[in-house]
Amino acid sequence: MTTKRTLMFAAAILTLFIFITVAMAGDDAEEKQKDIRKLMEITGSGNIGVQVMNEMMASFKAAMPTVPDKFWSDFMAQTKPEILVDLVVPVYDKYLTHQEIKELIAFYDTPLGKKLISVQPMMRPWAPWSSIS
Repeated sequence: MTTKRTLMFAAAILTLFIFITVAMAGDDAEEKQKDIRKLMEITGSGNIGVQVMNEMMASFKAAMPTVPDKFWSDFMAQTKPEILVDLVVPVYDKYLTHQEIKELIAFYDTPLGKKLISVQPMMRPWAPWSSIS
């Protein structure tokens, strides 16, 4: 009888351990997603994405002059920074660890990181792809 109780106790402890581990993993995943969003906010990624979309729309409009202007304006009205961030979060989640995300946040909180954020918009016109139209 004591062996049966011991096994039941061990099973209960194991089940509790698994439950706690799964719950902690979920919390960590949630924290990682929050940190990715924080990184996106710090770097202004959502707004930069909208700017890039606006530039792309100008190229698309020039390449497809028969498409009505209303289509392009309706399309851009649906393009919001939050939506673009929502699309990027899974990519960061897949390719970067939570620790790497934290380190990027720490970097962008340094004077050099802040400078990079401030000068990137001025650097974009010099990028090779910016002249494509």
